[in-house]
Amino acid sequence: MAKKSQELIYGIHAVEAAIRKQPENVLQVFLQQGRNDSRIQKILDIAKNSGVSTQSITNEKLKEKCPKARHQGVVAELRTGRSGTVTLDDIL
Repeated sequence: MAKKSQELIYGIHAVEAAIRKQPENVLQVFLQQGRNDSRIQKILDIAKNSGVSTQSITNEKLKEKCPKARHQGVVAELRTGRSGTVTLDDIL
């Protein structure tokens, strides 16, 4: 069985750090539809300037991606290394 080559991270600071530090490993950022506050706008701007794809989805879809998590309106899909794991040091 093949290992997953993607992982999800969530939360304003984690996603922002991933985009800033390793935009080449951020496959896509999912943003909560209807949430247009300055923190979400900042992530949208950073993603756009870094060439990272973004998609607006409903809060329900975000919850499906990260059940039991406080996603703060943002989830990112990351490309993982060959081992299939992403460490905090990889993101920071």
